[in-house]
Amino acid sequence: MQFNFGPVADERAETALEVEGHVPPELDGLYLRNGSNPKFGDSAHWFVGNGMVHGVRLKGGKALWYRNRYIDTPHLHPERADAGAGVVPGPTDTDSNAR
Repeated sequence: MQFNFGPVADERAETALEVEGHVPPELDGLYLRNGSNPKFGDSAHWFVGNGMVHGVRLKGGKALWYRNRYIDTPHLHPERADAGAGVVPGPTDTDSNAR
């Protein structure tokens, strides 16, 4: 996972967004994307492990803001005793990306 497919290093909230080209004024809403984003080392697979949600608010031909956050699962907090550190998440556990 590298370049456009590489993980985002930190959670951010940005309001001074620059748009290349133009945003059609008819687009009014929130664009969300959920994807793989390992916080600790590499992920064994794109669909398991830590995930991150990215959001862009579109209105009036502008991108008003961008924000991203990790999906809060026990695997995001290996320091917790109940986090299940070292266990690969699966569909019956805390699979943050595949649902």
